[in-house]
Amino acid sequence: LSLQNLPHPTNPRLSEWDYWTQIHIENMSNVHRQARFLPWHRAFILALERRLQQLHPGLVLPYWDWTYDYQNPLGSPIFSPD
Repeated sequence: LSLQNLPHPTNPRLSEWDYWTQIHIENMSNVHRQARFLPWHRAFILALERRLQQLHPGLVLPYWDWTYDYQNPLGSPIFSPD
């Protein structure tokens, strides 16, 4: 069971995943490069994680400590196959 397979309750033309994506896209210009980016994005990710946990209780979203590899993000282990 995944959010991609579930219709959104208020708009059955969208999957739930499409809905979460839509929220993110609609708010990009309102929060990116703004002081409120970090709190908004953390709240968004937490809400998404909690929704995913309703389907898969043991699921957690990984945290990327960007301070570890900000000078070379493409070389980050988070982007490696491992």
